[in-house]
Amino acid sequence: GWVQGHREVFETLQLPEYQPPAANDQPKRIRRHELWGKRPRRKKVDFLATQTQYVDHLAPIWYALPQEWRGIFYVPLRIMDYARQKDIQPRELSILDKTRTTQGGNVANQRRHVRMNEDDALMVVCAYSDVQYAHRAGRKSVYCEHGTGQSFGGRTNPTNPGGIGTGRDNVVLYIVPNEHAAQRNLAAYPQVPNAVIGCPKLDEWHKCLPKKRRHGKKPVIAISFHWDRKTIPEARSAWDHFESALPALAADPQWEIIGHGHPIEMDRYAERYQKLGIEPVYDFEEVMERADVYVNDCSSTLYEFASTDRP
Repeated sequence: GWVQGHREVFETLQLPEYQPPAANDQPKRIRRHELWGKRPRRKKVDFLATQTQYVDHLAPIWYALPQEWRGIFYVPLRIMDYARQKDIQPRELSILDKTRTTQGGNVANQRRHVRMNEDDALMVVCAYSDVQYAHRAGRKSVYCEHGTGQSFGGRTNPTNPGGIGTGRDNVVLYIVPNEHAAQRNLAAYPQVPNAVIGCPKLDEWHKCLPKKRRHGKKPVIAISFHWDRKTIPEARSAWDHFESALPALAADPQWEIIGHGHPIEMDRYAERYQKLGIEPVYDFEEVMERADVYVNDCSSTLYEFASTDRP
């Protein structure tokens, strides 16, 4: 329901306010929509998601928008099938075929290859890297926070709420999960509104009854690791610290272990899980469906799982 609550914000972003002409203004041509009392055609809102987890966060917002507001949902080729599974008909953004592109460097040199709409439609994104893509394509953006508002590194880290970085000057609305993230953004960009809406991708889970373990079944324990983000010590992977404990956990007959990880490094984790006799599970929605307990080092998924009243 957040779209209804912030309809006025989107109206303002889509159409400029009417400014009455000054007395000394020269007469201007009357256009048909003015003569007939009709409004100009609304520009649609485009979306951009370069990772599967961004699709998860943006899809509920896409669905909540009125049909006539939906523009193009851009994704790289490697996740187009994933987007289609979410009932989205995406358009390929051809330069994003790599699993991950480092900040700066080759991204900055590829502006001429960005293939989006030729107009200046608003673009909804879910990561700072995608804010940069929208900025280089000449787009204003709505930035939806895909974490829980973690602020490791303060303002020096542009990926955090309230961070300072290229492209953030083109953000016209922040969609955030909590007041902490909103206040950090407002401290850095007081002119940009913040919509505090929680985590839309959890709406369907919160409509369900809490998951209960069936009598006589082993508890399912999901173990998950973040990607090894070396630029932020608090967000690095704890795999190397706990790998030695996994074989004993996997061999214990009291429970069933499944292994998950951040999408950026899940292929690497999956290979290691298999060697340890642990079933790898790529999709976090499957983790939400199966797990009774979720163990994680540093990820917003930890709080997402906990919000369903499970440890």
